[in-house]
Amino acid sequence: MDEIEAIRALQDRIAITDRLHQYCYAMDRIEYELGYDVWHPGGTADYGDIFRGTGREFVDWVQAQHKRMNGWSHQVTNIRIELDGDHATSEAYVTACLRFKRHDNVVRGRYLDTWSRRDGEWRIDARRYEDDIVQIVPIVDAPQREQQGG
Repeated sequence: MDEIEAIRALQDRIAITDRLHQYCYAMDRIEYELGYDVWHPGGTADYGDIFRGTGREFVDWVQAQHKRMNGWSHQVTNIRIELDGDHATSEAYVTACLRFKRHDNVVRGRYLDTWSRRDGEWRIDARRYEDDIVQIVPIVDAPQREQQGG
């Protein structure tokens, strides 16, 4: 790979990573349009028994679920990207913490995405989510700290 190809590959990896971060930000900030923008029109989301449909439908579904919760947070890590011209695949570890009244659901899994670059923009063509670990964590009131005197 020559220097120009290496720079292009780095730019592509950064663009895909930015889209993955954009997805988490959109879900956490309830930014529908930003969430829709992660997928190409007609792009699919397969979350097994949880949800199957288009990426746009998934964003709508997630936001409706969030309205039943007291808080939520999504992060991606360990992002691996394989490039092939204007196509790519990626695997990213995801952690989502979903807060309900008395417990947190902490979900850890992986996004297995296929991507394409159209009109210069990388977006998801298809996502498959794989569950790895689900924890139910009771919410315990934290003890009040005593004020430190001076």
